Amino acid sequence: MTLSTEGNDLRLKRLQEVHTVEKFVLCDPVIFLTRNNKECLLTNGRHLDPLYFSEGKDFVVQFLNDLSVNGSRSLLAPLHPDYERLIDLFLAFNILNSGSTENQEDICPKSKSFPLGEDGFALYLLLTQFCNLSCIYCLNGDITYQKKSKLKMPEDIAFKAVNFFSKRLNEGANGEIILFGGEPLLNWETAKNVTRYCESELKSKIKGKLSYHLTSNLASIPPDLVSWGKEYNAGILCDIDGPEELHDKLRPFINGKGSFSRISPNIRKLVSEGFELTLRATITSHNVKSMVQIAQTHKDLGGRRTAFVPVMPITSDECALPLDWYPDPQVFADGLLDVLKSGIYKINDISPISEMLRDLLIRENLCCCGAPFGNTPVVDVNGDIYPCIYYVGLERLKIGNVQDPDNLNLAPLHWLSEKTDIDRNESCGDCEYRFLCHGGCPASWITAQASGLSTPEAIGYGRSVACAVKKTIIPFLLWYLVENPGVIDESEMKRFPC
Repeated sequence: MTLSTEGNDLRLKRLQEVHTVEKFVLCDPVIFLTRNNKECLLTNGRHLDPLYFSEGKDFVVQFLNDLSVNGSRSLLAPLHPDYERLIDLFLAFNILNSGSTENQEDICPKSKSFPLGEDGFALYLLLTQFCNLSCIYCLNGDITYQKKSKLKMPEDIAFKAVNFFSKRLNEGANGEIILFGGEPLLNWETAKNVTRYCESELKSKIKGKLSYHLTSNLASIPPDLVSWGKEYNAGILCDIDGPEELHDKLRPFINGKGSFSRISPNIRKLVSEGFELTLRATITSHNVKSMVQIAQTHKDLGGRRTAFVPVMPITSDECALPLDWYPDPQVFADGLLDVLKSGIYKINDISPISEMLRDLLIRENLCCCGAPFGNTPVVDVNGDIYPCIYYVGLERLKIGNVQDPDNLNLAPLHWLSEKTDIDRNESCGDCEYRFLCHGGCPASWITAQASGLSTPEAIGYGRSVACAVKKTIIPFLLWYLVENPGVIDESEMKRFPC
């Protein structure tokens, strides 16, 4: 039996400490992967610390079988000379627990204080609540976003919003200002003025880092976008859903004409000026089988990173999109792997694979929604605060208003925390990936479930797409890290804003 126990001083310390542990149980859950009839890999499904065996898979299986009926060192160790060492290793890697499974800590701690951005935030400013495109799957509901009113955020609301959240930041915590919409470039003067305000009035008061990000369709760019982006080192994300014909079918202008020919020159212009753009595709049934082709399109346009998100099944109005627009969850998950294997982009430049790999490397939870913790607040054009872009306009989920900072309602955060508590999620059952997934993006199912406006198919899709991605990508990444130890620079791993 050959095994890899490369680690650090902390693991060596654990090995010394666990040697005296007499009674233990198998942790819940444990992810157990095998291949080639020899290799196997185990990791605690809550505390990611993989233990890899290059051979001896059958021996490990026999050990686990014996463990199921002999839960103490004195009974198990005499059964084989190597069992004593395996007991210590399994304890050190948190595969065995010296107590009950009920005492295990979730690596996604439950929100108790509901700090609303105090520990860091990605603040979404809805500079507009309308757009110049008419994407077939637009998440912005006509009612909740009041799109026909063509609302723009007044400058004073933008200033109050960044003031409100910057004052709440704990010392050393970071803030990110995300210029969002609608289409934020349709309110360009406010976008420029709020970033200037942050730099002149707020940056010196924040002990952590303050950064800026623009999510735009780039159908029309102002002449000074380049100078603005360079001055503030702003990140830019733009959606390209495929080659021209495919993109135009999904993301046309309001008049029905295609947008690709207008957007692509603007992307190339920004790339030529040195911007590292993230190009993202929203995946529907129309383009799910073209994901490699989409990645190549992103590369040909000069995208520094490529990103893929499955279409949300519901709008912010809580109405379900047509069922035949949903991509097959497993085809989407397989498509992500196909993109990676194509070599068009490096592994750390493909979202969501990049984020999942980063979290594996630093042993964090892979999908713990930031909304219940107040980390992804959204401020609409009126100053109303919501936990997430998908909840804008839903009165029951409104937290307050930046113009009345002393009158906050944190009940929506409590409600979201309860709904995303995996221990209460019966649909996930005893799935070994449940603490790495938490049922997927809650916006895709809990709000629709609560409102009754959505369909069972929409709710089921929201869960199943998360399951397919995690169960396909996590095993691949665990084996990838075994095969490529130390080749990933964690400093290059980034999370992608919406």
